[in-house]
Amino acid sequence: MDTPSDWRVGLIRLVLLSSSILIGCGGFVLFLRYGAADGLDVMDVLRAGLILVSTFWLAWGAAQAFAGLTTRPPRPARTDGAAGRGSRHRLPAGGADRRDDRCDGDPDQPRRR
Repeated sequence: MDTPSDWRVGLIRLVLLSSSILIGCGGFVLFLRYGAADGLDVMDVLRAGLILVSTFWLAWGAAQAFAGLTTRPPRPARTDGAAGRGSRHRLPAGGADRRDDRCDGDPDQPRRR
């Protein structure tokens, strides 16, 4: 994590992970209260544990989806070998001064093969 955007992504993921854990724990506690209404047994605790895992998993997926919708993709890095401003084509392997054998620059002469 060297660039500020890397730190920002890490911070966003940390916040989303912690909020997903808190939401899962909230579902766990809510289901324990519901199960304790008629007496708490092992099955109620097991069900509450499954609620914790499934709620965390769904909250984590939803948080990642919303984070993906609200962020922009990174810009591609500029290369020094670009042919011109805004051009997407690269120069030939020999460099800019390499001439094509088919055209010598004089429009009156026929092309050589």
